[in-house]
Amino acid sequence: MSYRYGNSNYNAIDSVDFTASHGRRTVILGENGCGKSTLIYQLNGVYKPVSGTVFYGDMPISYDKEFLTELRSDVSVVLQNPDDQIFSSTVEEDVAFGPLNLGLSREEVGERIGRSLECVGMSGFAEVPVQRLSYGQKKRVSLAGALASHPKILVLDEPTAGLDPQMSREVMEIANSLIREGISVVVSTHDVNLIYNWVEDLYVMRNGHMVFSGDADEFFSDRPSVYLSGLEQPSIFSINHNMETLRGTIPASYPKTMSQMVSRLFPSGSSAGRIFIYQTEGERIDQDAIEEAVGKKGMPIAVYGPSARRSVTRSKLRVDFYFNGIECCIREAMVNHDSLIIVDRGLKGIVTEAVEELRAYGTRISIRELVF
Repeated sequence: MSYRYGNSNYNAIDSVDFTASHGRRTVILGENGCGKSTLIYQLNGVYKPVSGTVFYGDMPISYDKEFLTELRSDVSVVLQNPDDQIFSSTVEEDVAFGPLNLGLSREEVGERIGRSLECVGMSGFAEVPVQRLSYGQKKRVSLAGALASHPKILVLDEPTAGLDPQMSREVMEIANSLIREGISVVVSTHDVNLIYNWVEDLYVMRNGHMVFSGDADEFFSDRPSVYLSGLEQPSIFSINHNMETLRGTIPASYPKTMSQMVSRLFPSGSSAGRIFIYQTEGERIDQDAIEEAVGKKGMPIAVYGPSARRSVTRSKLRVDFYFNGIECCIREAMVNHDSLIIVDRGLKGIVTEAVEELRAYGTRISIRELVF
């Protein structure tokens, strides 16, 4: 498809092919001004291409009001600048906009508001005027508004722009939670380090054209194409690529996380450190009961996922690793220390997958689940 703004003499995006597959982690990567946001606006019918067709499933998008209303209830877009998306006077009113347009009852709308604000760490802000919010808080509210509609596809345009490292990690945790629930997630960004160990299907844009689609390692190995796209190689990729270039070898796959890289450089075999996992749906947690079940006091505790964060907040639980929890627990295990990670119910698989991937780099870690 192609799109042209107003009376412009050139296409803002030109002959672009793009597919967001169900249940996949899809990334549109490119420098600012390359056409990422213009492409995103095609996905929920805000813009209509001057040529080409946008399909939702196997159905071409119709631009009549009825079809677009249904489409936008399924496809939620969170814009880069929250001020372009938030227009109500209070947080509660803004988050309620989507659910109310779906014709839901006030009771159902209230429940969705509460859960969405909890999910993004904004509980207690429902009645706060939006003009009092910081930029980061507005980003959280705009994400809560998208989640309140219970979309089938969530599109995040530069989701971590202007956010601190902790909130950036939390946004990606929320994205992983949604994927586990069967929701497709599309991320548009220029942050190569953010998406390197997350992306499954990578698309790269340059000057309104789609110049690459495929595996991330394949793209980042082509350094001239990376630089021509106004990007840089992810830090971990660059370190590993340079090492392999000096050695004159080509690995089957590059490590994508710091723990994988360390494991590859210093394989430890079977680690004496264990990772204990406790799954929660947001209920209160008794720290004494956990420590009794593990048989150890003072063990480092990490948290992963929005429900897990609600649990530790309600329980006033001591937490050592509030973000990047999986990596932190893996590093503890690699130095032969036990640790506990509290995760959302259903996210245990993300922890086990991360641990399993270390085997390819020479490190084996034992996982045990706590069940009360």
